[in-house]
Amino acid sequence: MPLTVTAYAQHSDVTFSYEDDSIVIRDGIEGFTDGLQIFQGTFPTSGFAIRFTENPGWLAEIENGDMLEPGDRSDIEILESMSFESFLTFYDPVADAIAATPATITIEDNGGTGTVDLEVGNLELFGDNPQFIQTADGLGEVHAHIDFTLSDVAEFGAYGILFQLNTDNPSFESSPPVWLVFSYGMSPADVLEFAIPAFAGDSVLLGDINGDGVVSLLDVSPFVNLISSGGFLPEGDINGDGVVNLLDVGPFVALLAGN
Repeated sequence: MPLTVTAYAQHSDVTFSYEDDSIVIRDGIEGFTDGLQIFQGTFPTSGFAIRFTENPGWLAEIENGDMLEPGDRSDIEILESMSFESFLTFYDPVADAIAATPATITIEDNGGTGTVDLEVGNLELFGDNPQFIQTADGLGEVHAHIDFTLSDVAEFGAYGILFQLNTDNPSFESSPPVWLVFSYGMSPADVLEFAIPAFAGDSVLLGDINGDGVVSLLDVSPFVNLISSGGFLPEGDINGDGVVNLLDVGPFVALLAGN
């Protein structure tokens, strides 16, 4: 049978650490549009902190088996969603669809680094990208919060930004892409039922690199090209480790043999 995967779960902090030669992010909602995980936040719709949040936090700690190397810097870098062709991606609950938005999300913390706050618009970025999160302490641990502010022209719905985590340690690569989706005026139940699936996309058919709905020899050439380019497609991440590389070749061959 074709192998498809969908799994949803909710967690508060973005937990991360070094594993092998890259940053690994753990415990998100697993989905398949650009990034393999989705984390959630909420912008209040009233009160002193309207349209402002410091959550989710950023966490790497020994207790969870996660840590960096002491003194290593971590940053959040905003990426363009190639699927939606946007930086700030808006889910409109009225239309039940991804839509354009005039709103922006400003990201700031800076930690004395002198960087300019980053304003994330639908189609443009303004300011410094990436933004500083924290420098790991003497144990290699990080526990930080940075500021997210939604502009006052925002409509009720859900706002998503695609990001990766970077480090200044040259021995480790950036994390795979991950979604951060903020609710604004939507109930938690509606976010899970409607908004998250819109960002996650449909379940993918692992191994169907050319998108014709079957896994066959016609997928071999695009699979090889995908590995050679260093790109990412969830259909190509056969072993589910968040990257497409030579470790996916064996599982891909097994899929071909089973069809």
